[in-house]
Amino acid sequence: MIDLRLQQLLAEVIASPDADKPRQDYAEHLRSIGLIDRARFIDLQLDMARLVGENPENYFDTLALRAEEENLSKKLSDKIDKIMGLPEEMINAHGQDMIDAFGYFRGFVELVELSVPKLIAYGDEIIARAPVQHVNIAGYNIHDNSMIKNFSDQQLFSLPCLKGIRSLDLELTLDDKGVEELTNSNYLQELRWLSLANCKITKHSAEALARSEKLPKLRYVNFRYTGLNLNELFQLDGSEVYGRYMPWEADNFEAELGKTLLWLRHPGNPLSLAYVAVDRFQLCWDYDKRSKTFIKNP
Repeated sequence: MIDLRLQQLLAEVIASPDADKPRQDYAEHLRSIGLIDRARFIDLQLDMARLVGENPENYFDTLALRAEEENLSKKLSDKIDKIMGLPEEMINAHGQDMIDAFGYFRGFVELVELSVPKLIAYGDEIIARAPVQHVNIAGYNIHDNSMIKNFSDQQLFSLPCLKGIRSLDLELTLDDKGVEELTNSNYLQELRWLSLANCKITKHSAEALARSEKLPKLRYVNFRYTGLNLNELFQLDGSEVYGRYMPWEADNFEAELGKTLLWLRHPGNPLSLAYVAVDRFQLCWDYDKRSKTFIKNP
């Protein structure tokens, strides 16, 4: 039997992904219908996100909560489809798995990993079932000439389901033409974090990103393993960060453009190696009120 109240509460969670109250209301309703473990799982993840959001140093205060979360995850695995290994909400009415991998954040599936054909086929259904904000594209390697590309970049970046996506990992997926399509998309206004690692791109892609007026919230772009040495670097004393600087290629690039590009720089003020890797989820959750240091989610 369909629980109409639960569907209504889920719609409120999806409509207000940054708010805790809709998630708390959802958990409270779960408790009222006897789904105690699922409700507690949501409570735990909300508490951990709040603690670390207030102060990254609070991470160590969440260890006991994380241990309880891990135990609950094992219990909740009984509710997950045994063959697909996916949450029930990520398997459609025909029993088809809509995604390949997932991540729970603040109690709900917010990260999904899938191929472009799956995103084209199921994207609208996926965002109607969970507050998905983070997407990893998988299943294609632009450097592998034996692979057939069974999608077009124009198809990918014309998908309305991308409208609320805040972080997008396109590692191994694009070339310069693909990045051009990305920068012309009408559906990436919420994008904060973008990975183009291992993509087959040149300086033209960075120029297209710099020209684009359709990525107003973009805050970080990862160019690792592309041959573009444009991301900010750090000076280290052992594991401690004592300085940060832009590589000369980045300085020249910005001088040519006549402007500073925030998305080449690390947000915040990392103190040690443990803080250097840009955390896409912290950046996206606390974009407007983020603290001065960032931690890596283990």
